[in-house]
Formats: sequence, structure tokens, C-alpha cells
Amino acid sequence: MTLNANETLALAQLKLAATLTNASAYNMVIDAHTGAFPTGKITIATTNATTTNEAYLAGEASAVTPTIAAIHSSDVLKLTIDGLSVTSSISATTTGTTVAHAVAKRLARAWNAKYGEAGTSSTTSLFQVSTDTAGLISIEARNGSGRRGYDKAYSIGVTAYSNTVQTPTLAWNYGTTEATSDNKTLSNGIVLTIASAFAGNVLDVIDDGVLTISATGASFTTLTSTLLVNGLTNTTTTKLKYPNEARGDAILPEGDIDEVATDAVSYSRVHWLAD
Repeated sequence: MTLNANETLALAQLKLAATLTNASAYNMVIDAHTGAFPTGKITIATTNATTTNEAYLAGEASAVTPTIAAIHSSDVLKLTIDGLSVTSSISATTTGTTVAHAVAKRLARAWNAKYGEAGTSSTTSLFQVSTDTAGLISIEARNGSGRRGYDKAYSIGVTAYSNTVQTPTLAWNYGTTEATSDNKTLSNGIVLTIASAFAGNVLDVIDDGVLTISATGASFTTLTSTLLVNGLTNTTTTKLKYPNEARGDAILPEGDIDEVATDAVSYSRVHWLAD
């Protein structure tokens, strides 16, 4: 099947009645979902806040004119993704076009130090971030996580180091447009699940239970999971203990769990009839 480049139309192609019927004839159940390879981005502007920006930071460098981006070294920056947050600050009062890069770099470094692949709390978040010299913070779900990171909110903010009201001097946009519709992580592909119509592993007709297909149909990535629900093996004990697994999409076939045999016990409630 040649999938349409438009993800919505490609999703409809995969879920055509004829496709589902063909799968059923081979004892398979097919389903398709948007949300693979989810990403988000925050673009920090190099000038002060305007009506075209979605939000702004309150800079406190009093010597800076309102038309130049600025933030004080004692302002506390904050990045939040899917309810988890980190804070940071720039090393010195920064003005001009370098402030966007400084803010983005500090926040990205703080996030990855805690929640990235090698972070101190790496198992509690699905996301890692990167940045560039233009002040763009790129957010990506971890490899292999399927659509678990899709449609998640993210934001940045600041706590000023004093109560002095200053002219806003740093602005940013979420997503690729100024609209609020792209202020959450967006889909970049389709998760196609192919399941056996028979439960367990004895009659399983599927070799690889789930594939990820790009919107163009040009690439395929097999998603995996170590979760065994019946055997209660590798279960999630924290919010995201297995961030590199496509839990909820990839399901391994399991055999039946034998019941533990116990001796039967008989209780009589009629012995008083002999009295």
C-alpha cells in the first residue's frame, strides 16, 4: 500500500473496511493510530515581546532598551514538559541577539541532566531536548516509546529576581505557528498494530506484533515492550519506568497462567439437625 503523505489520509487508508476484512481472514486484527515520533518546539525571539508572540519573559536588565532582548542573571528560568520541570539561569546579564541562545542552552542542559537518556531521573520522562544558536528548543520523545509522548503540553516561564516591574524583553512561540493548536507535542507518523485474533502464545499468528510507519510509508520501525501482564513481569512501578518501550502499543503474546492448586475444604452447616 502506498500511503498518502498527509497523515490523516494515510490513517484512513490503513483503516479501510477492505483492509480490516483481509486481516480478519488471516486471524489478525489491524488498527492504526496517529502519534508516532512526537515532537515539539519552543522558539525564543531575539527582540522584545509583541502581539505576534504567544508569551514573554519579564527581563530585568534596566539598561536595556525595550527593543532588545534581555534577561537578568538572577532571573529563574523554567522548562516544563508533560508535568515535569527543571529550572536554571543564565551566567550573566545577557543582551542582544545572544540572549535567545543563552536561555535555550541553559534550559536544554538542565533538562537533559535530569530527564535525558543519561540524566539522574531518566526513567521518569519520555522526553529529551536539544537546542541551536538561534534559540530553538527542540523536544523529542525517546526512541522506541511509540505514541506515549503524543499530545503532551510543554512551556517555559521565568521568576523575576525582584518585584520591580520591568518592560517585557524576551518573547517566544510554541510549535510552528502562533496558533495554540500546536502548543502540544505533534505526531510525525502512524503506529500500526497487528494483533493475533487468538489470545496467548500457543495460537499466536503474529511474529512482530506492532510496527511504526512514517507518514510517507518510507520507513518502518518495530516497537517493543518487555511487559508481561499475565505474569506480572516488568510492570511499571513509576510513572514512566520504561521510557524506551512502546507500552500500550506493543504487546507480547503470553501463555496461560496456571492456577495454584490448594486442597479443598468442606464446611457443614447442618450438624445441628441431629439435636
